[in-house]
Amino acid sequence: MIKRFLSGGCSFSMVPVMFKGISIENWPVHVENYLQVPSIHTGLAAAGNSFILKSLLYQLSQIENKSDLLVGVMWSGADRHMFYNTGRVLLPSEMKGIYKNHMPMPVKISGEDAFYFINPNSDYIYSKIYYNTFYDEIGSLIETMQNILTLQWYLKQYNIRYFMTKFSGYVIPNATQAEHPDLKYLYDMIDFSHWLPGTDMMSFCKDSGLPNVLPNDQHPSTEQSKLYTERVIMPYLKNKGYIE
Repeated sequence: MIKRFLSGGCSFSMVPVMFKGISIENWPVHVENYLQVPSIHTGLAAAGNSFILKSLLYQLSQIENKSDLLVGVMWSGADRHMFYNTGRVLLPSEMKGIYKNHMPMPVKISGEDAFYFINPNSDYIYSKIYYNTFYDEIGSLIETMQNILTLQWYLKQYNIRYFMTKFSGYVIPNATQAEHPDLKYLYDMIDFSHWLPGTDMMSFCKDSGLPNVLPNDQHPSTEQSKLYTERVIMPYLKNKGYIE
């Protein structure tokens, strides 16, 4: 019997969340409402998969009895990254950039506020340096595969019930990329029997016929997230025997 729920992801999974003045209930809220159990939600706007992994592992490390736990993960874009820095204070001139939905201020997982997000759509100086100099698509997919596998193996080691999915189409390799010699062996180790059916949440929302949170924006509305939970997540949990 499920008695606790832990979720992770990016802005699609953030709880609570205000988007341009609009309060949104993302899918973890609706799962929590269905399960009626104490829940912890680690989703954060602009988070990449390294942050998702680390924030979930930290929360898992704090839970002694994991036998009654359900974990739900919506992986983020493979091109999102972060770095850890406690060496010096960033200069004000370096803090002028802004993500679309997230100021480039450090975030905390367990200790210091020292994790800095770097995203391709950011004017943040370190993002520009990274994407102009070091970014590689295959390299980013390799890192995402490692994050997925690390969490998958941890959850299996402790026999924790879980499900995974992706927020958009660019999270795991496509069919052609999956054949790349530096990706194939990693991709082949992913247990997709624990992934939700369908493609990704963004595609589901697009096909739902319901409006997004705002026109010309791809973030899901409360109604879309509730429908996704009703039609995709809850049937999956029932089919797996996690709930009655």
